[in-house]
Amino acid sequence: MLREDKKKLLSLGVVIALLAGALLCMNFTPAGEKLFDIDPDQVDQVVFRYGRFGATDDQETIEAVVDHINGYRYNGESTWHGDPLPTRTVSLVLGEEYLNVSFNHMGVWRENEDGTTTVYSSYSWMDYFEPLVHY
Repeated sequence: MLREDKKKLLSLGVVIALLAGALLCMNFTPAGEKLFDIDPDQVDQVVFRYGRFGATDDQETIEAVVDHINGYRYNGESTWHGDPLPTRTVSLVLGEEYLNVSFNHMGVWRENEDGTTTVYSSYSWMDYFEPLVHY
């Protein structure tokens, strides 16, 4: 093989390796802003407020639910005026306080003091909270 052919082949190999590395990084790096940073050790109980009402204080389940909620990333936020769409809610009991996480296919919904609702949407994770429905 000629010296020029070896250089081209080596250059092509480097380019392919760089592209593969970039694709792997993009695949394993969550896109968007983090919305929650909840310490699972501070959660005493998880209450599921949809379909069949249920609660658990099993630490393993609490950790799994909180880790899943903490993993949510959003790419956009919008203000919703009027009645919100139906959501499912998971309530985290933190001592005397509750942290309600309301969600549907559009993302996470948070009520504001002025009566509006902010929707934190992740366009690529529309079914992200689906595993919580099965607890």
